[in-house]
Amino acid sequence: MSQGEIILEEKEDNVSSTQIKDAPGFWKGIWRQICTAAEYLEEHLADIFGLNDSKYQWAVDEHFRLKEEEEYKRKLAEAYKEGCESQQDNELSELEAQLPSKPNAT
Repeated sequence: MSQGEIILEEKEDNVSSTQIKDAPGFWKGIWRQICTAAEYLEEHLADIFGLNDSKYQWAVDEHFRLKEEEEYKRKLAEAYKEGCESQQDNELSELEAQLPSKPNAT
């Protein structure tokens, strides 16, 4: 190898490294990695400090709990009402069975 070839090879290395650093894609790639890392940290830090929870989640939970409780009470009242009606029907049929049969009007 002659000295000219060595210098040529060094220039090629220098040119390629400057091309990489000056290329817009290189800086865009670095910026993309920084943004990705920031988003990742942001999500995990928010979870750690509880910032992803709703400020008024307790009120929303209470609303749904009361709604379920009202629905349960309504169904219970309907079941009780149906039970009372069927019990009254049963008592009425028992009373009718105890009564003497009606005379035939012939």
